[in-house]
Amino acid sequence: MEEFSGVEIIPASTVSFAVYGDACAQGGGGWNPATSEFFSLKFPSYMLSDEVPIHIKEFIVVILSVRLWASKWAGHKIIIYCDNDAVCDTCVNQKPKDPKMQKLLREFLYWVCRFNFFPVVTKIGTKENYVADFIGRNTDVSDIDNFFEMKG
Repeated sequence: MEEFSGVEIIPASTVSFAVYGDACAQGGGGWNPATSEFFSLKFPSYMLSDEVPIHIKEFIVVILSVRLWASKWAGHKIIIYCDNDAVCDTCVNQKPKDPKMQKLLREFLYWVCRFNFFPVVTKIGTKENYVADFIGRNTDVSDIDNFFEMKG
């Protein structure tokens, strides 16, 4: 290149933040340890059907995590931990065959561009994702607060 435009296309080599998410049949939750923040939700009735697969619910939790916290991530490399293979594969390879996953991927990428961060969606085992798992299965804020107090 004869002239450098000043635009960097190489992401930061170090990770700035990590967030964790998990979903179950009834709800989901996310955890941001850097800010000690979390969210927990019960899915609306139309999502409680057995016809809504778990990978859709897991991807929705990832997107909600991004929408909630990504305004502070501009220019940073962020690890998003998820324990669902389909979500991780979709975010990494960006070639889902499922039309619903395609739609969720488009929304995910919209927020990535909107907030200008570099996501690294990484598979995590269920045992290692125990905090997000607990939050996703329990929507009682006082129980979650007690969990964090005991965790210490």
